[in-house]
Amino acid sequence: MNWEAISAIGQIIGAVAVLLSLGYLAFQIRQNTESTRSSIYTSWVATGSLVHTMRADHPEVFEKAISPGTEPELLTNREAQIAESICAHMFNLFEAHYLHYIGGLLDESVFDAKRRNMRWRFASPFVLQTWLKICEHVYDRRFVNFVSEEILSERSRGD
Repeated sequence: MNWEAISAIGQIIGAVAVLLSLGYLAFQIRQNTESTRSSIYTSWVATGSLVHTMRADHPEVFEKAISPGTEPELLTNREAQIAESICAHMFNLFEAHYLHYIGGLLDESVFDAKRRNMRWRFASPFVLQTWLKICEHVYDRRFVNFVSEEILSERSRGD
């Protein structure tokens, strides 16, 4: 065998090794993406469970403050504090949904369901009032703009 043949064999082996490495890398990226999505889902479930626990612990507050069509002025100071805490957890969850969606970790169809939930929750005067009170100080500017442009503007148009 001459050096040219050995070099050609080496190049073929090198090319195959590169292809195998790229395949392995693609597999690892796919595994990591699935793991990240699973972690995101687990986080959502935990936060959602916390909201539901707060709802179960304070059903009268939830009905007075969080349900659409309620009147926030009927709340006592203590009920308003509890309701604001429930709202903060909901807003955190909504923000996580939005940021994961724009980051490509949440499918359009899944986010559409989350968007509908946001519209429904923001139909409550207390939820809207709480949002307007804290949004500028707490949440990512992109999320605040999204709520203003897509959730609240549709609400004001009656969509």
